[in-house]
Amino acid sequence: RSVPLDRRPVPQTLPLNPTAPPIIETAPGFFDILGNVRSKDPLKSADAMRRMGLTKTVGDPSGRAPLVHTQNGSDTCAIVSQQEVLMARGLLAKGDPIKIEAALAAEAKGRGFYRNGTPEAYTADLLVDRGLIVTKQSKAPLETLDAAVRRGGMIIASVDARGLWNVKGTKILGHAIVITGAEINRLDGKTLGYYINDSGSLKLGAGRFIPIEQFRKAWDPHTKSFAEVH
Repeated sequence: RSVPLDRRPVPQTLPLNPTAPPIIETAPGFFDILGNVRSKDPLKSADAMRRMGLTKTVGDPSGRAPLVHTQNGSDTCAIVSQQEVLMARGLLAKGDPIKIEAALAAEAKGRGFYRNGTPEAYTADLLVDRGLIVTKQSKAPLETLDAAVRRGGMIIASVDARGLWNVKGTKILGHAIVITGAEINRLDGKTLGYYINDSGSLKLGAGRFIPIEQFRKAWDPHTKSFAEVH
């Protein structure tokens, strides 16, 4: 039998702030910027290129940075990630983020979505229950994730935090973050890196820029899974 198709456009959240957070902490001088364009340090290079207008920012990394807080639970990273999306969509009442995190964790536990962390199969299910349109991918190459990020929505990604936190060791540190935007090279169209909200890092990662090769080190060893919120 025929199934009617809903062709209504998916509403898009416009950027709250079209600028992007600083890539490096200190503001370099003019001649430093010129030199940094060719720097082997990907942070300095990306920062210089952005200052010279050679890149474009996709997503809304500045507008989304205030949505993250340091997670209260050791295993609530995916809960906080979903909390950020719900806040961005205006689906949570304003209040103490720690109490909201606890309430969402209790709800997720009651639904079987969360126990000693959030299993990959249940990532973003709190969003689906509230009517948001979510596409999930697993064992996806970085190119698939990159295409999703370029569409400008919020992405909940599962990563190996060792690559983000520069932690040595052989044990994978499974972690959920929100990708809030990306910086694209205008000259060749390549992605220089992603802006992320990281609720688990020692220094709260609110709009932190991660160079693409560093991100790959966090992406490849783990499940290569993500949830794209449309």
